[in-house]
Amino acid sequence: MISAANENSSSTYEPTVYTLLLTGMCLLLALFLLTRLLVALRNKNKLLAWSTGFYVLCLLWTGVRAAYWIIMSAQSSMRYLTLYLLYWSPTPIQFANFSLLILFYMQVLTGQEWRSKWRNVCLPLYLLLTMTMATFTVVWAFNSSNDISKAAQQGDEYDQEFSRVSDVSVQLKYSAFSFFLLSVLFGFFGWKMANVESWKRRRLLISRPRSLAVINSLLCFIFFTRGIRDLATSQSWFLSIWNNLDMNGRVTTVAYFVFFCFWEFLPTILLLCLISSKAGGVGGKQ
Repeated sequence: MISAANENSSSTYEPTVYTLLLTGMCLLLALFLLTRLLVALRNKNKLLAWSTGFYVLCLLWTGVRAAYWIIMSAQSSMRYLTLYLLYWSPTPIQFANFSLLILFYMQVLTGQEWRSKWRNVCLPLYLLLTMTMATFTVVWAFNSSNDISKAAQQGDEYDQEFSRVSDVSVQLKYSAFSFFLLSVLFGFFGWKMANVESWKRRRLLISRPRSLAVINSLLCFIFFTRGIRDLATSQSWFLSIWNNLDMNGRVTTVAYFVFFCFWEFLPTILLLCLISSKAGGVGGKQ
């Protein structure tokens, strides 16, 4: 995160090459997703198809991430409310996207029972959980920015710093919970998909079980390590409460750049590979 004066966060330095690289990567990914959505519309694909949902959520996540890095590169100040919303809202979006993939796995595994039984249970639960997480992030952002603003107006630098650290710690714990949950889900359903009997694979349209198992294992590992990082950071066990951004909001180390790509971009790339029938080997044409 970023050090701030009053309600704004300020920076007097140019963005680093890592920040510019992250911005460029977000923009390229957004361009690719827009292209895929346009192709889907041109081919008159169903708007409620699984692939359309994945592309829309990926595009939403990429757009918010791109907005964050662009603003950090172009502006010298930012309100804490804007900062918190742009930095943390991708977490519930990412959770919604990958939990949607879990629903897709459930449809593949349950077959006809999905429409008659499981869809009426899982879809409302999915919507309730994702909307609750999104609402929590928005409410947290408003409350946290107000607390910091009040501390700054009173001129108490200690209270201002304490408010930032304690509030971000709450968000990190929530983030850790969401990624641990995703790790457990991908571990379980990845195992279920990998152990489908060979005679059932044709019926379930699983043409590449090995590549599917590798992708699910990677997603399980990525989300587990992300949960460990967020939980450890929330307790100040290692690293910094500010997630390795410097005091001016810049990405200054190659380690943070690599970790950001590993925890943020790689899962999205794996998801895009998975919803392609050639790479993931699950399902027919969307």
